[in-house]
Amino acid sequence: MSRRYKNWIFNLIYLLWLPLACKGNMTPVFSGTYPVILNKNEEGGTPGGTLLHTLTATDADSTDVITYTCTFIPSNSSTLFTYSNQTGQIYTATGTVLDYEQWQQYDIYCTATDGVAIGGPVLISVVVQNVAEAPYFIPSTTVQYFTLPESPSGTLIGHPSFTIGDEDMNEFHTWSKTGSGSGASYVYINPTNGTITLSQDYDRDTLSGTMDVQIKVTDKFGLSATATYSITFTDINDISPVFVSNYSFIAGVNTTVNTSFVTVSATDGDATSPNNEITYSIETTSTGREYFDFNGSNIYLQYSIDAEYGSLWTFRIFAIDGGTPANTATATVSVSTYSSTTTTTTTEPPPGYSWFSDNSLNVLMFVLAGVVLGVLTGYMCCMCWRYNTYGKCLHDQRTCCVVDRPEPTYPIVLVPPLATTLTTGRPFKDPYNCTPEPYSRMGDSTTRYSNVTPSNVTVTAVSPDIQANRNMLYSRHDDFPDTRY
Repeated sequence: MSRRYKNWIFNLIYLLWLPLACKGNMTPVFSGTYPVILNKNEEGGTPGGTLLHTLTATDADSTDVITYTCTFIPSNSSTLFTYSNQTGQIYTATGTVLDYEQWQQYDIYCTATDGVAIGGPVLISVVVQNVAEAPYFIPSTTVQYFTLPESPSGTLIGHPSFTIGDEDMNEFHTWSKTGSGSGASYVYINPTNGTITLSQDYDRDTLSGTMDVQIKVTDKFGLSATATYSITFTDINDISPVFVSNYSFIAGVNTTVNTSFVTVSATDGDATSPNNEITYSIETTSTGREYFDFNGSNIYLQYSIDAEYGSLWTFRIFAIDGGTPANTATATVSVSTYSSTTTTTTTEPPPGYSWFSDNSLNVLMFVLAGVVLGVLTGYMCCMCWRYNTYGKCLHDQRTCCVVDRPEPTYPIVLVPPLATTLTTGRPFKDPYNCTPEPYSRMGDSTTRYSNVTPSNVTVTAVSPDIQANRNMLYSRHDDFPDTRY
């Protein structure tokens, strides 16, 4: 038999034997319906060590031992899962979590084998469900501090120093203030980036130096993270000092050196030191600086006063705050000086000090005295005028006339008209011996005289001397204008 024929016989026998040899070994068959889809929550929803699925396969050969083999897609996800090749149980690996943002679906292909035949593969898909996760701050922050000077509305306070972290995919976040905190009504929060600005003027001189604002960052699921903006406002030197008043005092040339005269006072509305701290000084170019200086807020005499500057002079003083730059207020000091040795500690006014400056009673007394003196002076002037005019100061009701000269040595001579008048009873006014009848008013020139008779008169010849004497005599008695002889 040839070699070729022998090989043909051997192959035929092998082909006939092989089906008979395999007839007693069956392929493992998986139980259940595949593929299996497992929806699992991410993060804490599916912690490490969680049983995901148990594989079950059967084999008609009762003596066969089935083992399982799994392959993971993506391949790097094999660290997320673990399984038992004996029991077919598939777990999440200890210490790991499913993360939707990292991968949304994992495919696990499994086969079962009895050592000869292989059943499968079957597919188990683990679908990770997105779970809303709260945002957080990076780095972890609960308070952020800002410092700025007191400022007007619209001033930028600052930007957040942290960023927002969120495990959710495709997230967006909104910034806001929660409404709590002492500064909620004074600030505006940009909803996009968290920038904070003043929404109204903030005056440190009238408001607190610090304020707090609670801010919140909210994601699309309504979850949020919170923090506090703590804002400190510094005081700026924006208010100038104000003197309470101007000042004045009296100083003598012999007033003791170091004597204090007046305590000045100025106020400053700034809130904090040194902006509201005040120091006082005297204008360096003024006369006052030569003699006076400040001891705190007291003006005192540092050198003896020289009277050459007069009795009244002024100088300026300044109130200067401690801010940068410093603000200044100005007041005027008036100094009254006198040359006596009296100092300002005495209660009596110095020599030359005018009573009219502060004593209204003295003024009234001087005015009344002046009025009385004026009345008396006018009365005396009136009396002198009457005397020079009438020869007397007051009218005498009992005496018709006053003759201050001796009786004439010449006999009285009546001219014929007067003699005729006398014989007919015409009144005759005798300046030497007369008694007035009742009259109607002072100085009445029609006063009648009844005791003049012709027997009282001696008639002689008329002499020129007598005529001249007559004219001289009656020229002084104007209240008898119609008497002639």
